[in-house]
Amino acid sequence: MNIYKEHYDKASEIYTQLEAEVNKEKLTLAYRHGMLCLKELNKGHTYLGKCRGATMAQWNGEYFVIARWEMTTWIFDFIPHPEEDEGHDIFVPTFNVTDYIDTQIFGE
Repeated sequence: MNIYKEHYDKASEIYTQLEAEVNKEKLTLAYRHGMLCLKELNKGHTYLGKCRGATMAQWNGEYFVIARWEMTTWIFDFIPHPEEDEGHDIFVPTFNVTDYIDTQIFGE
């Protein structure tokens, strides 16, 4: 199985459990199933995961930033981590793409 599919499937399952309501029990289960917690995130890194409109986002230190093309311009959406759910969409991160690429290019 390729890395993208493996982490997309994992994030999709977790997202389905969290999208209706985020609570402490659901967060604990999400971490057990592979969701990265806030303290594991690195500012400026890109992550595979899941939200309503994207499967990849960059962490800016406060929110996940996703870019989407709408008509003739780029729109940037700022999506919180489930720990900081604001009652709208959330991004469920499961894999640090930046670290993976660095390891592939520069070694361990």
